[in-house]
Amino acid sequence: MCFVRSTQPICATRGSRRYGVYSSTNWREPCPATACAFPTCRALLTALAERLAAERPAGSEVYLVDRAPGPEPWRVGVHKVVERRNEEAGALLALFPPDLLLAAGDSVDVSPFRAVPTDGIIARVEANLAARIPEGLQPWAWRVLDDLERRGWPVTPTARLTYLATLAAQESDDLAIVGGALYALGLAPDFGLLERPDELHYRLGQRNIPIVQRLRDLSATPLERILRLPLSDNAFRTRLFSFFDGRQPEDIASWGAVVAAEPAWRDLALDRWPPAEATPPAGQLRIDIEPLKAPRRKDDGLPFLEPPGKAVVAWQTNPPAIDVPGLAYFRVEALNSDRVVNWESPLIKASGGKTARRSRTIKSLIGLDSGIYFFRVIALNAAGDPFPEQPLRDETGDTASVGDTGGKRTNESEDFLLTGSDIEDIGDVESPTSSGVRNYAHAEALARWAALVAGKDPDSLRAPTITWMTPLGARTDTAVVGLQFSVQHQYTVRLSQRLRALELAILSTPEDGGHCRLRLDAVKGADPIPLRLPPDLGMARRAVFDAIRRVPTGEEGQLVAALVDLCAMAPEIERYADAYRSWLDTHDLDALRLDVTLTELSDYGDRETGGTALALVAPTHPLRMLWALQEQQLARSWLREAWQRRDTSRRIVDVWQESFTPQGLPLALVLDGVSYLDAGPLVGGWSAYLPPRVKDSRTVLAAARAPGRGRRSQIGCRRAAGATGWQVGDLHTPAPLYSGVGPQCHQSR
Repeated sequence: MCFVRSTQPICATRGSRRYGVYSSTNWREPCPATACAFPTCRALLTALAERLAAERPAGSEVYLVDRAPGPEPWRVGVHKVVERRNEEAGALLALFPPDLLLAAGDSVDVSPFRAVPTDGIIARVEANLAARIPEGLQPWAWRVLDDLERRGWPVTPTARLTYLATLAAQESDDLAIVGGALYALGLAPDFGLLERPDELHYRLGQRNIPIVQRLRDLSATPLERILRLPLSDNAFRTRLFSFFDGRQPEDIASWGAVVAAEPAWRDLALDRWPPAEATPPAGQLRIDIEPLKAPRRKDDGLPFLEPPGKAVVAWQTNPPAIDVPGLAYFRVEALNSDRVVNWESPLIKASGGKTARRSRTIKSLIGLDSGIYFFRVIALNAAGDPFPEQPLRDETGDTASVGDTGGKRTNESEDFLLTGSDIEDIGDVESPTSSGVRNYAHAEALARWAALVAGKDPDSLRAPTITWMTPLGARTDTAVVGLQFSVQHQYTVRLSQRLRALELAILSTPEDGGHCRLRLDAVKGADPIPLRLPPDLGMARRAVFDAIRRVPTGEEGQLVAALVDLCAMAPEIERYADAYRSWLDTHDLDALRLDVTLTELSDYGDRETGGTALALVAPTHPLRMLWALQEQQLARSWLREAWQRRDTSRRIVDVWQESFTPQGLPLALVLDGVSYLDAGPLVGGWSAYLPPRVKDSRTVLAAARAPGRGRRSQIGCRRAAGATGWQVGDLHTPAPLYSGVGPQCHQSR
């Protein structure tokens, strides 16, 4: 079977080209992947203008209003529409793409026009295409799209419609079509996707997506990307070299259409690939339980739990639960030293997102006698039958812990002592050590260095357990969060509680643009000032924010940008920065307001700034996110090279920490004719900007960086009696935050 080229129109047009299908063999040609940079609406309006202009309905004129006229006669500037409207010579249809920005002097009086809404056009097109797909394929198409949405895989509206149109165009109920058309979604064609329907999630998550991610890694050359593919057949790899000669490996939609449509390259579809290296077989599952977070006795390092026995049990699966056929539930058990189950949790549904990490809070073990126990996590299918027994824990590897008695499996925790009234003295207690860091990247760099000193590859470091120690609703200046890469040590990050809440609000509404006004010495929260973002920037921004919001944490809520692994979302961040650069190129002044909070403070600010004493730029700003990503990537690169040289010097981390500062990101702000200059970074990735004429700028900046305890009187902040609102001390920055001046932000690749 193969896809073939077509000549007969069947679905849609784009520019001056038409796409359709004709019968060749038992396969029909779908619409090729023709995703626009944004905007399905622009493509559809362009096609509509072209078609109506060609048909020339009697007594009517049709124009597409664009940034510049021509070369088509129906593509005009706004002045042409105004001119033809004023002549009132017949019916006039004017099409305005959603991404068109008109100057203030080019505003069109809409009173003579009747607005034709296009907001629901994508949904209507999708419904129309779905109706054309054979009934036997429809549920599988939705399962594919739902799976990718749960994983956070970027699927634009154009790609989604192209995929559905491809399925509809085949006029066949062959299940192979569902996987063959995956190139429209940016994945490799896989005609065997549904050979075993229960393995659909596995084939997407463990085979297709990892391969595509390697091919899209722009930090490597095309040759390096192909060499890094998990292939065991050198002849097949040579075949790939031949295919990609003159093609871009990262352009999945383009080369995927060739593989799906041309018989000469059909053998490169994913279902024909030789077995991959180091990929767990479908149906196999490994569970690695994380070290318990509990105080320990000094004499033997044994962790203990006091009544009622509350504990958090966390584990990671390989592959992620979503990719394991037949996996329905997890269950946590507590076993005694004789390996007898004394307690078990209710069934925990295994369904979820793409993350491999899960956790369960055990609120009480009341009813168990005091003594030695350990936790075990087991996986179950829908019938309640357990998965095969997990392998033995490697006592010399990373999973071995003090307190293990030997013979433990990867899904079993170390032993712990459950105390009770019959145990009066448990001996000296040693809690896990802790040190303060400024963000995730700092903690990761120190943890990787510690692994290097211990003779372990820094890249083998596990993802940390991240736990808020301060509830979001707590009335305190400082929010504390712990990052734990191992049971022996915890890294602590201190953030501003108010900026935490403000950043979470920004992350929850990416379409608003993060521009707001905040009064520091008032109880009320920030007042948002929504911006109109370019559609491509809006989509890229949402993709990054969704990735941050999906990072798992404890019971106290979502994380902020300073607490997540940005390297895991590098492609999304780089697309976000590129989209922002494109917005800046339009000279739209609103681009300077993105993620800017205008703060007011009693007795500071003046009439020129509208009362603003300080402007804050959030860490969600694309330039600041790109800088933070590159800083983390640099630390990883340096420590990787140190591992190769067997260099265990702490100076590597110290130089990295002290040499770089995110200043000038952006270099300056100009808002409503008033300029603000970068006054330096704040905690959590925020940055402060001061207007040049602000009254007593040193005091304002010092107030912004005050620790927040007993210093409000320094700047004379007023507070109503009994008020519990936030004060200047909320912008807490430990000193020193950075030292020295390092390189500025590099351009996005």
